[in-house]
Amino acid sequence: MAASSRRGLDASKKATDVSISGALLADAKELRINISRATEIWLEKNLEALQSSNEYVERNGLPLAKYRFRERSED
Repeated sequence: MAASSRRGLDASKKATDVSISGALLADAKELRINISRATEIWLEKNLEALQSSNEYVERNGLPLAKYRFRERSED
């Protein structure tokens, strides 16, 4: 099943709070951009790349994982 159908892009919408800069919101209003619709379009356009990236990490792990900081245990 595709992630778009699992996540219900076509399902009924729910209200939520999102924090964005005031300037960005003002620009969007001035340009009459529907932010909700813009995010849906972005997801539709980028869904394949996001899925591919997630699949790569599932198969191979994080590319630079060996450089991540890990706290030493007190053993």
